[in-house]
Amino acid sequence: MEKKEISIVHLQIVKDSQVPYGEMKMDTPEKAAGAIRNFLGAVDREHVIICCVDNCMKPTHIQIAGIGTINACLISVPEIFKMAILSNAAGLLLFHTHPSGEVKPSQEDIAITRKIRDAGKMLDIPLQDHIILGAAGDYFSFRESSFWDAAA
Repeated sequence: MEKKEISIVHLQIVKDSQVPYGEMKMDTPEKAAGAIRNFLGAVDREHVIICCVDNCMKPTHIQIAGIGTINACLISVPEIFKMAILSNAAGLLLFHTHPSGEVKPSQEDIAITRKIRDAGKMLDIPLQDHIILGAAGDYFSFRESSFWDAAA
């Protein structure tokens, strides 16, 4: 008879670096977009960034969850929430870049926002906002738009 084994594992977060942010809260889309823009800098491809926040909307962890092409970046809901769960996040902010500069959300952007909001409700880690960052400093906040209610 073949002896079967199960792996004993542990999970941990490994800190790559630190970014000073002072006492800033990400309690408005404008503040959140500015903070992530400073973290990310200018990019020529789509990036998806996850920012975990505490109960006071202060950032606790930031992760680049995906780097795509000039007009697309595939992400999965489990990958989005992996960091949030490991870091005991009270909430989640999702960002992605549109290097073209056009910040209007695509149908795919709307659909993934809906999926992530639903998953966040189930996990009790609410999606606080999904913000699209344009190339010229502009942004689109789902929370500030009619899409937020439509995504519910």
